[in-house]
Amino acid sequence: MKKENNNDQNLKKILMDRLNWDFRVSKSDVKLFVKNGIVAIYGYFDKNFRRAAAIETIASTQGVLATIDNTQVLGDYHRSDTELETILEKRLLDQKLTHGEWVKLNVQDGVVTWEGSVCQSRFKAWISKITWELSGVKDCYNFVRIVSSRPNESQIQISDMLHEAVIQ
Repeated sequence: MKKENNNDQNLKKILMDRLNWDFRVSKSDVKLFVKNGIVAIYGYFDKNFRRAAAIETIASTQGVLATIDNTQVLGDYHRSDTELETILEKRLLDQKLTHGEWVKLNVQDGVVTWEGSVCQSRFKAWISKITWELSGVKDCYNFVRIVSSRPNESQIQISDMLHEAVIQ
């Protein structure tokens, strides 16, 4: 198998970055192969609007000369609870939580439940966004609480105790 040239690698990175910012599409739903500006798109979607959004985003990117659509919309498409949990946990790995912040994820029958305590409302919104953009999610409950941006020692102790209670 030949290695992608630099232009193709750069284009693929640009495409994946654009898909990352489109709330209608999950990078986890799409696999891309780029050669000489031609993009082959592979993946499965649970809704037609997600598929259309992915193709539109890719086709409208500067440097894309043509697209080959190898995607499918499966009405009964679902991911296992384990797969959904793994994808969401990988996304969380890039995030840095400060002392006293914590987030717990639970997936059951395609329903994602978040619990925890964070300092920024942006982070709470982000976890809902990354959940809803995944094909196969049936529902999302976000019970993450927003605490003051600078927790004092007693807040940290209470948050840590709550975290320990939830884990047990």
